[in-house]
Amino acid sequence: WVAPFLARADSKLIKEHPLTGVGINTYLEESKRLDEEKKWMSRKRGRQISQKILPGYYAHKSFLQMGAESGLITLTLYFIFLGYFFYLAIKRIKNPASEPFLRLALRGIVAGTGGFIVFNCFESSLFSVQPAQIYYFFLGIGVYLISIPKTEHNCEGVQ
Repeated sequence: WVAPFLARADSKLIKEHPLTGVGINTYLEESKRLDEEKKWMSRKRGRQISQKILPGYYAHKSFLQMGAESGLITLTLYFIFLGYFFYLAIKRIKNPASEPFLRLALRGIVAGTGGFIVFNCFESSLFSVQPAQIYYFFLGIGVYLISIPKTEHNCEGVQ
C-alpha cells in the first residue's frame, strides 16, 4: 500500500543527488521531506496514525535505498563486487579439481546469498542489523572459500 509512494520518493532522491546520494542513514528524514501529499507517512490501511507511532519507512527495496543514500557510483561498485564474487564462485564450483566439500559449501553460499539478494529487490533487509550481519558473514566465508589454493592429491601420501 505504500510502495508507489516510496518508489516515487526513491526516484526523486536519486534524481536530486545521482552520484553521491543524500547521505548514509538519512533516507527516513529525506523521504519525509518528499512526502508532499502526506499520504504514506500518516496512513496505514485507511486509518490515521500519529507521526510518533510511525516516524518513517525504509525504502522496502534495499538497492533503491542504497542508490538514494549512497549514490549510483556506490550502487554500481556494489553490483560489480557481487558480479565478480558470483563469477569466481561459479568458476570454482565448476572446476573438477576443486575439493568436493569446497564445491558443495560454495554452492550453498551462492544459493543463500543469491536468494538474499533477490529478496532485497523487494525488501530492505540489508538495512536491518541481524540479516545484514548474516549475509555479509556468509559472503565473507564465500570469499575465503574461493581463495583457498587448489591442492594436488597424491595417492602415495603427503610429501
